[in-house]
Amino acid sequence: VCAAVESMHNHEPPYAHFDLKPANVLISHHGSEGHLDAVVMDLGSARPARVRVSDRTTAMRVQEDAERFASAPY
Repeated sequence: VCAAVESMHNHEPPYAHFDLKPANVLISHHGSEGHLDAVVMDLGSARPARVRVSDRTTAMRVQEDAERFASAPY
């Protein structure tokens, strides 16, 4: 999971998932040794990571986008 987030953050331009939670991580078993792989899913909320907030209007837009595109972690 950390490698996936790091890859998104190191992308040009950097991206943020905005809805990372246990329900959006697929875990699979490989082999008898119990090796696990994790895949980050549901990239529908991913957006460019760097957002400059210099005024109230921009802050409200960022807040509204988060409410619209990200789900609450239950």
